[in-house]
Amino acid sequence: NYTDFTSRFDTWKLNHTLVTSLEYAHETSLNYARTGAVTTTTLFDPNYHAPYPFEIRRTGAYAEAKADTLAVSLFDTIKLREQWQLTGGVRFDHFNLDYKSIAPSGVYTNGSPLSRTDNLFSYRAGVVYKPKPFGSIYAAYGTSFNPSGEGLSLATNTTAAAANFKTDPEESRTYEIGTKWDLLENRLALSLAIFRTEKDRTRTEDPTDPSDIVVLQGKQRVDGIELGAAGSVTKEWKVYGGFAHMIGEVVKSRDANEDGNEIQNLPENSFTLWTTYLLPWDIEIGGGTQFVDSRFNNNNRVTRREAPEYWLFDATAAWIPNKNFSLRLNVYNLAEKEYIDRVGGGHFIPGAGRSAVLTANLTF
Repeated sequence: NYTDFTSRFDTWKLNHTLVTSLEYAHETSLNYARTGAVTTTTLFDPNYHAPYPFEIRRTGAYAEAKADTLAVSLFDTIKLREQWQLTGGVRFDHFNLDYKSIAPSGVYTNGSPLSRTDNLFSYRAGVVYKPKPFGSIYAAYGTSFNPSGEGLSLATNTTAAAANFKTDPEESRTYEIGTKWDLLENRLALSLAIFRTEKDRTRTEDPTDPSDIVVLQGKQRVDGIELGAAGSVTKEWKVYGGFAHMIGEVVKSRDANEDGNEIQNLPENSFTLWTTYLLPWDIEIGGGTQFVDSRFNNNNRVTRREAPEYWLFDATAAWIPNKNFSLRLNVYNLAEKEYIDRVGGGHFIPGAGRSAVLTANLTF
């Protein structure tokens, strides 16, 4: 449940826009262990008709988790003059996780049942200067955190990587400067942002020491720049696009094979461009492309695997006779590119092949 209250008022000739937010989330997870043999095939040329002569069944072991998040925040935007604005606020999060792991015999494992509660404040502040009515320059700072139970799992194992029960939340901070401009009589919006995100209290442990536990002694950093454009070049021609360049580094880690490495699942470059054009007879055509650079599935230079870069191309055509009805055809991955969409700690997930969707929209 998300609830926002917005208030506008003046104090001492200062214009305020105050946003108060309440948030509640409840999440449950029930994960059953399975047993069964594994067969292999070629990922991009599988044998769909190969038999599987084994039985997959539950072992009787399972893990159950229940998480509750309660948050309240207060953010105020103060308009000093026509050219200056200040913004700032605070957020309080209460996160509670109850976890238990049950063996096939019915007894608890991994030190469960376990429960952990984290309470933390995070902050945000910024300033905006508008040299022109259609342009702004800004600077911003913010903090955030993620608790050790974010994966809906807790354990007191002596195994280093699993002993997260007593680990405090990781904390991050972000610095950003940028500018935004509305050009061509507010038809085209351009943006530029330069940012740094730092995590000084990163979870880390020494894999060569089986008695080592997870501690918040690591450090990671991401430096990046983003460019964006959205709007209408002409009345008929619309363009949307963006480019991001990011450099991520494990600055400090107790794992010697991670120290100084690139951060997992972080493409150095990514790019997207989409454009549409309105033809006569109420017909709209368009197309676009997306590029994602190569990235690694973990931070370890010895065990990591690399997902290669890829380009995707999409297209659309629509008939829009009036504001109440439209008929649209979207075709995705026109070239039927074979690519890795998502990376995990020990697996890759292929992206979807060529597909098409025909939709009709009626508004009344």
